[in-house]
Amino acid sequence: MARWSASAAPIFIFGLTVFFEHLALTARPMRFAGPVRGITGGGWKGLPRQLDRPEIVERLQSQLGAEIRDLYGLTEHPIHYLSCRAGRFHVPGLSRVTLVDAAEGVGLLRLQSPLFASMPAHDLLTRDRGRLGQGCTCGIEAPWFEFLGRVTSAQGTCAATARAGESP
Repeated sequence: MARWSASAAPIFIFGLTVFFEHLALTARPMRFAGPVRGITGGGWKGLPRQLDRPEIVERLQSQLGAEIRDLYGLTEHPIHYLSCRAGRFHVPGLSRVTLVDAAEGVGLLRLQSPLFASMPAHDLLTRDRGRLGQGCTCGIEAPWFEFLGRVTSAQGTCAATARAGESP
């Protein structure tokens, strides 16, 4: 760890959000000469947790100086969405995100992309609730969405298995 902390090279941390929570709960304060960047690969999906995402980000920022971004994606969909500083997922040009069964601006996320046009996955209705918007406080003008949670149980997901300490 001492070698990494002295190097000006960036340090990248990748993992499920549940592992970032564990890091936030156990990491000792440490400063690094180079930037520390973290990308979560999801992993909440309604699981019980000790910390909310803002608490995880705040702790890792204060303990390690880390800038944390989230990755939203589904195995069945060819596009992954990276969060901005404001925590929103901006929609790239090769994707469309719409809401289905929206009430008061919140609905099920429907993801579309021509990248898998030969397969049914190019138009995917998720079990995730979200909100859409245009223009963001981060300065990116592309449309964005916020992930607000799942409408189904997390049982059987990768994150649930990891939390339980089971092998897939």
